[in-house]
Amino acid sequence: MALVVATVVAGVTFLTRRSDAQWTERLEVIGMPLAGGVAFWLLLSSPALRVTASQVSYGVAWPFRLHIRRSDLAYIFRGQARMRGWRPCYFLVTRDDTPRITMSAVIFTDEGMTELAKRLEVPIKGDFSAQVRARFD
Repeated sequence: MALVVATVVAGVTFLTRRSDAQWTERLEVIGMPLAGGVAFWLLLSSPALRVTASQVSYGVAWPFRLHIRRSDLAYIFRGQARMRGWRPCYFLVTRDDTPRITMSAVIFTDEGMTELAKRLEVPIKGDFSAQVRARFD
């Protein structure tokens, strides 16, 4: 991120010294490194599970974060989802039995998900032998 900031500062300095710079040059010098830095940050960020008083969210960053209201959460289900082959996953399931959020079991331990279910006061069901075709809204 420091490299992106240094590039933007150098670009602003370059463009302020040249009064005849076009808007396309400004976009190339400032916007492209900034967009590249944000994309690089999103690729390197690991997904996070956040629980607040009103909702549960999971994902990397704002535009890619999935949300479910705590009042809509019925249970956590262990199963397998098709993610580059069938992989063990945890599903946050709503009251109408729709899996809304899928989380890889590689990232979260069984003990951690059991603790999360206790904290959310919802049951944890299933095992990793069931294959689930997830439906998402």
